[in-house]
Amino acid sequence: MKTQLGIENATLKLVDIESFIGDAKTWHLSFDYLAFPTGMNLAKGEGVAEAKWFEIDKLPRMEEWAHKGWGRAVLMKHAKVAPVAH
Repeated sequence: MKTQLGIENATLKLVDIESFIGDAKTWHLSFDYLAFPTGMNLAKGEGVAEAKWFEIDKLPRMEEWAHKGWGRAVLMKHAKVAPVAH
């Protein structure tokens, strides 16, 4: 988070570990964390085209996410477990 977004201080909470076989028959192991930064300032790192915050109910449409919206679905699932404070 520090390198890509300039976030230096955040509490991380492991909320899920996913294990699955992908389309290419390769095994994937994914660790899902919620991050609670101490500040809201973002600084784009090298290779980052855009970085901005969204209200949870104003996230981009599924079509705008990679992997058919998988990341958005994961975020929404975990936001219901630990709601994002406004």
